[in-house]
Amino acid sequence: MMLFFRRLPGLCYSYRYSLYSTMLVFLVITHYLLKLRILCLNSHAIDHANRVCENFQNGASSGTLCSALCIRQDISAITCYSYRSTRKVKFRGTWGTIPIVFKSPTQITLFHWYENGKKTYPGEKQFLATLKAVTKKKLNMVLPLNTLMRIMSKTIHSKKSEMPIRDYEMDSLSTLVQDNEFLIMAIFPGNEVFPKILGTCGIYYCTEYMEPINIKSSLLSLTDSLEEWIQKLQISTQILELLNKLETDFHEPFHLCDIQLHHFGISSEDESLRYVNLNQVYPRSVISTMFRNLSCQTDEDCDINDCRSKCNKDLKICSEGVLNNNYQIVCEKIFLGWKRFNSIIIPGLLMSQHTPSDLASVLRQCANPGHEMGKPRMSSENFIKKRMYELIVEIEQTVVSQMSL
Repeated sequence: MMLFFRRLPGLCYSYRYSLYSTMLVFLVITHYLLKLRILCLNSHAIDHANRVCENFQNGASSGTLCSALCIRQDISAITCYSYRSTRKVKFRGTWGTIPIVFKSPTQITLFHWYENGKKTYPGEKQFLATLKAVTKKKLNMVLPLNTLMRIMSKTIHSKKSEMPIRDYEMDSLSTLVQDNEFLIMAIFPGNEVFPKILGTCGIYYCTEYMEPINIKSSLLSLTDSLEEWIQKLQISTQILELLNKLETDFHEPFHLCDIQLHHFGISSEDESLRYVNLNQVYPRSVISTMFRNLSCQTDEDCDINDCRSKCNKDLKICSEGVLNNNYQIVCEKIFLGWKRFNSIIIPGLLMSQHTPSDLASVLRQCANPGHEMGKPRMSSENFIKKRMYELIVEIEQTVVSQMSL
């Protein structure tokens, strides 16, 4: 060992060019991992928090959480968040005993304009009318005035008596309501599908932290234990129950157009399952309108991530609106797994050595209702949804009973 250390400087010198190249490659990779937010340093999170407080202390922003974060310092343990799921997350922390996440929209959208070089804002009535138009466009909802006032009082003000709205508050709120995720959580605060908004500070909004689902899909899924199999069955029933709420609990069904397993999370409050990435969550009428505004040559041009339509070759538009549904996507991507050339390469949540043939058959019907050769472009039917849920519950109960013997 001593001989090795004596020879180390000479070895480094002899192979110095290889060493320099390796170090350069390492630094370049690290730089891009940080730039793409795949890696994150806690110093980045603290910088974001300091920037929020600087704007607040300079009088350029306000919100219901500014004092807690910047004056009373009730929010502590500011650290990085997993940047894998979304580029919008800036940092996480703890508010008392509650784990929280701070996010901000990726695009800044302001309602003010310039006249003769002077910044001009709309009047309050015009501003509220603009907010109503935004919610109509994004959610196909016409909100009453008291709902809009409730949203504003819970975000930009700590007290309702602080009206009227100030100019910089218009800037903050106009940016926030243009963000799909913020708008959905603000309009539907009491649901059991999405995380809750806890408040804002400027263009940053805070939500409850959701614990990621700790299940990995890989080739090792084929050799999982009975305990792991039960856990997967339980998570699967929770996912199906959440999808049912998306169909029934809102003014119209909502479509999840970017479904991944790590977009589901567990609430620390009641251990219920929530969907945490709402960037591409749309009411059915809205996503169908988006499709009808798309020009196309082939069916593949009629994909908005996981949501799919078909191309009208004569009109060259995706004229049929959204055709598949959340169940089809979940069965295809989450339950069955990653496929290539119609063969499963990486098993999904419900593909295991323990999977009975009748469940596997139902999953395939759910994932590809029309037995199409390309990407499925049909919705899973109600009787398949019902049969799949009943089978999963029945299998779970049977396995639990066997283990208790």
